Amino acid sequence: MKNVIFLLLCISANTAMAQVKIGIAGGYTSAKYVQTSDRALNDLGIRTSPIHSYHAGLVTDVKLGNNLSLRPSLLYTVLGTQNNGQSVHPGITNYYSSTIKLSYLKLPIELLYEINGGKNLSFVIGGGMYVAKGLSGTEKGERYYNTTPGGPLTKVPIDNKVAFTYTSSSAPGTTIKEYDYGCSITGGIVFKQVQLSANLSHGFSKIYSNTGFNYKNFTAGVSAAYLVSIH
Repeated sequence: MKNVIFLLLCISANTAMAQVKIGIAGGYTSAKYVQTSDRALNDLGIRTSPIHSYHAGLVTDVKLGNNLSLRPSLLYTVLGTQNNGQSVHPGITNYYSSTIKLSYLKLPIELLYEINGGKNLSFVIGGGMYVAKGLSGTEKGERYYNTTPGGPLTKVPIDNKVAFTYTSSSAPGTTIKEYDYGCSITGGIVFKQVQLSANLSHGFSKIYSNTGFNYKNFTAGVSAAYLVSIH
């Protein structure tokens, strides 16, 4: 127990002496759902494509050493996907197109390595993990279908409010798993107090089910951050 207390005191002391920066960050996000069985999905006529959205929030940078820093952030972000599907039965039309948009509160924590590039300029690369909580969402689109080959088409609008659950579900309506978690990688440049970066993240959680297949979040984005030292 004494050793544990001593270790915690050492960590607290190092954090207190560390250089800490806080700031704001925001940027562009390209988000979609992915599934590992791409061939099976394509055989069923199902496609997903990205939606274009944004992220914004607060960022903290804690210096751990000469080149290492810990970067936790708290971001509001919009994720989701564009869904397109069609029937594989000859003569029977069953086509739908919808867009799922979800608001999340996201907490990424990344470990960054900084490379000095000269006066006031450096490069950073790193990665880490994230957790996210769904706040609200919608699915909007339309579906066309007929019941007999060559028969008249019926158009049905899709206008669902997302119901968040603790597990992925294929129940009627649009149900999404409330919590997501995954990994991320990032790289960028730092000039004085400004950082420009690109990032990728891939979810581990199966957040959405459709036609028996499970989907996960995948995002790519660019971000700008402005940080100031507080210690």
